[in-house]
Amino acid sequence: MDTDSMDRHKIDATGAHAQKQQQLQRSIEASKQMLYGVFGNVITMLEEYEQRELAQFQMQHNMPKSEIFIPDQRHKTFDDIKSNVECQLLLFETQTKACPPEAFAEIHEELKRRTFAWSAVREEMGIRDIHQTDYYLAKLYEILAKGETFHQPINSEGVTEEVMKEGFQAMINGEHDRAVLDREFKTNPDKEAVGPVTRSSEMIREGANRISRARGDQDLDRFLKEDIHRIERNGPEDIK
Repeated sequence: MDTDSMDRHKIDATGAHAQKQQQLQRSIEASKQMLYGVFGNVITMLEEYEQRELAQFQMQHNMPKSEIFIPDQRHKTFDDIKSNVECQLLLFETQTKACPPEAFAEIHEELKRRTFAWSAVREEMGIRDIHQTDYYLAKLYEILAKGETFHQPINSEGVTEEVMKEGFQAMINGEHDRAVLDREFKTNPDKEAVGPVTRSSEMIREGANRISRARGDQDLDRFLKEDIHRIERNGPEDIK
């Protein structure tokens, strides 16, 4: 092979490598967006559940809500909302396992901070007792910390047929949604994953303590302590 041929070969190889890296980054951004979306779904349903639960306790708190669109849920029963929360937690765990490690690693810590900050709002708003809302949030954190949580068997009692169908549809839509996002990011080289605007408080340690109280699990407490220590050591970061 002459010198010119060798040079062209090196240029071609470099170009192919760069293209492969670009495609990989596109795929990573799409995967991050997918995980952001499922995380946001958990939060919106949890906020709907929280609202119903507080009403049951005759606690009329004007709780802040995340800036995430959610269709009108007023026609759904309390059992419907509970079922939706549990379904979204299962979907989130499934998505964390399906997400490429490179993509998950880039937003893993951010999702933990968002979870603590969301929990902290309840403390900041003066909700002293631990409720089921806190328990569900603790399960969300457990998925982030340990990779999985225990899911109760699906109980259709009290759940309307419409919501049962919604849950089933959500389960089978994941692959389609992932393919759509992948195409969107591959056709737009400048598109970046954007996290949901979740409600937030600076009382991060209090939010983590609330999760600890809800779960009552010494093994989970070890993760909580490590995460809070790391967040406080690294200093505050904007959650956008």
